Amino acid sequence: MKRILSLLLVMILVTFSACGAGDSAGTSDTSSADTSGTSDTSVKDASAEESSQESSESDLTLYYLDTSGYSLVEVEYETEATTASDLVPLIMEQLEKSDSEEGYRAVITEDFSVSAFSVNDEILTLYLTAGYNNLSGYSEVLIRSAMVKSFLNIDEISGVEFYVENTPLTDTSGNNVGIMTADSFLSDYVTDSNTPLSTTLTLYYATADGTKLQKVTTDAYYNVNSSLEQVVMFYLKVDPEESDAMAAISEETKVLRISVTDGICYVDLGSDFLSSTANVSTQVAVYSIVNSLCELDNINKVQLMVYSSDEEGSIDVTQINGLYEKNTDLVVEETDETSDDTELVDVSSGDSDSSN
Repeated sequence: MKRILSLLLVMILVTFSACGAGDSAGTSDTSSADTSGTSDTSVKDASAEESSQESSESDLTLYYLDTSGYSLVEVEYETEATTASDLVPLIMEQLEKSDSEEGYRAVITEDFSVSAFSVNDEILTLYLTAGYNNLSGYSEVLIRSAMVKSFLNIDEISGVEFYVENTPLTDTSGNNVGIMTADSFLSDYVTDSNTPLSTTLTLYYATADGTKLQKVTTDAYYNVNSSLEQVVMFYLKVDPEESDAMAAISEETKVLRISVTDGICYVDLGSDFLSSTANVSTQVAVYSIVNSLCELDNINKVQLMVYSSDEEGSIDVTQINGLYEKNTDLVVEETDETSDDTELVDVSSGDSDSSN
């Protein structure tokens, strides 16, 4: 059954201890004790059996692509398996299935498969076939999110990492993706509406050499409970699929807060922003955000604030924090290329707060 709201996995273990009957001097007393003892034992055995049945089943919430491929849907699944060694292959098998009537399609398709897996210190390592490298942009992030969130149903697993042909999975800048948890993604991507909103965004990505900005126009699909400034920040973390440009800010960058007041967009970023994507200058990363947000009708300036401890990075955040206006000096000459992405974004339950 398709679920729209996330469920907490609850396992209730009840332990019953048996009581032994002592010896009695009187026959009638012994008979009475035996009868009482038999009755108690019967009740306890029945309860223990019921408890055993409950603890021998797992209620899982699996994540699939919706039929449009724009977002994820939740599907409830019950199984008698309880251990990671049994649940991992079972979940892999389930993620290969589609059900058009229930409104979801497979996450693991003929494009790639999971050739092997291991679990060590609560970390699940998945070894994917080479076909996974053909996935890109939003589609790859969505599929990876579905797998991570599905496998985190398992109590013995707290993180998931990916290898492709025995090589750690990397982003487009060559950085290792590393271990992922439920908090690794900006959004749950779970839609609560079958009719998404759509708009055309003008976004600024880094050029291939990371020294300039390239203007890209894309069709964006998003849920009604997501603000446009949130949608912009999400798209800026994902490489455009039909362009040589690349994301100027890391996928790991956390948007702590974003709001708009009197034409100024206030953006508070976590320290992950300081580790920008490889070969991208800090100036390009900053104006990727500023120029893109200033393309929205209700924004003409952007106030950036980056939070960082003294130990983090070598970049002086005081050189970043401040009020910015759109800067076209970094933008390369416009081309006629237009990205025709069709992506649904639901960032309302992610790591940022937004208010207009």
